[in-house]
Amino acid sequence: MSTPRRRLSLCGRPRRRGNVLVLVAMLLLGLLGLAALVIDVGLARLTQAQMQCAVDAAALEGLRSGRQAASDLVARAFDDDLDLATEDDRVGAGPVLEFDDGLAGELHASRTLQRAAPGWKPTRSDGTVGLELNLGNATHGDLVAGTYSPRTDLDGDGVPETRARHVEDDDYERDDFTVADAVSATGAPAFLVRLRRTPDLYGLDREAGVSAGGPALPFLFGLGTAIQADPAAPGGYQPRRDGLTVRATAIAELRPVRAVGGPESGLGEAGSGLAPLAFERGFWEGLAFDVPTQISVDDAGRIEGAGGVEVGRAFALEGAQRSVQIGQQLERGPLTLPLSAGATYAVVLAPIPGASDLLAVGFGRFELSADATLLTKRRGGVTRGNGTPGLARGIPTGQVQAVLDAHRGFVATDRDNSIWAPALVR
Repeated sequence: MSTPRRRLSLCGRPRRRGNVLVLVAMLLLGLLGLAALVIDVGLARLTQAQMQCAVDAAALEGLRSGRQAASDLVARAFDDDLDLATEDDRVGAGPVLEFDDGLAGELHASRTLQRAAPGWKPTRSDGTVGLELNLGNATHGDLVAGTYSPRTDLDGDGVPETRARHVEDDDYERDDFTVADAVSATGAPAFLVRLRRTPDLYGLDREAGVSAGGPALPFLFGLGTAIQADPAAPGGYQPRRDGLTVRATAIAELRPVRAVGGPESGLGEAGSGLAPLAFERGFWEGLAFDVPTQISVDDAGRIEGAGGVEVGRAFALEGAQRSVQIGQQLERGPLTLPLSAGATYAVVLAPIPGASDLLAVGFGRFELSADATLLTKRRGGVTRGNGTPGLARGIPTGQVQAVLDAHRGFVATDRDNSIWAPALVR
């Protein structure tokens, strides 16, 4: 008895119809996952980068000029012509993509995608573009004043011994940032700014006067993967329904100024800068704020106080020396009057071990009469420009620690003696 022979194709091989289709179906899930990783996550990273650029600048501006200025700066960051009076929807922190309801149930399938706006902009409850001012200084607000603490106290003994976590919880609590109460928020030394695009599962992201969050980024190719809902989240976080959460946070902190440049004309207060005057630390710290003090400056640049005692010097602020930083030695020189407009910062000098002359250890704010006979010390405050907590040049070898210790000592004596500038810390 003979066995039936296999039916052969024209080329003599067994027929295998549909095999490729099966392989494609098996690979499709992985291909969609790869596309989700590249496209969906890539879009989220791009959106986060755009948001981060805005909050970095806003955190610095918040310490310089306050909440309204920080909010307006974010609005301008997403404005094509930098004019808030004109409407512009071409620039924003990622596109606004929306799906219709599609099939009912948890599948969230067969939905139509449309672009509601080319770019998302944070919008306040009054309809204007910008961040909510959060005047009550709520922890989950867009703009929050407080204190930055890079280390945390785990055992409660008052001594921070370990690095704090630089992350935000779902309720926006942070280990490295202590939120100030509404009364003391104005004078807080640190300022936090955040942008967010979330599904607002916790009810904290779109609160009038506090937070101006935007819609989450929906999954595109991720809808074809096997991602599941999170039953532990409020309402059960469902990726297909709720999309991707994107946050950007920046923290700026006030730091004592370590380098100052000469004044720049035409920039108003932001152009304020260094005057070619330096005073000894003991004399400067002994001056009362807002009280005029009699001084005299001779032709050689020697500054004398009461009784003819030398208390400082004039120096040249020109050529390569258009800026001064701590640890720098200043040669005495004649004073040219009148001082440049905006010349409101003076150098503070102190002896440093191993140095042959007094070195700069800090900077203060002052006013000088037109004839250079009355000096009035002002409270330092925050500089809007021309001062930085960084160093443009290195401190001479062997004097680094001594100069930094003298600088910290000067600042610690009275914060108002020094001028301050914001620096990004997170």
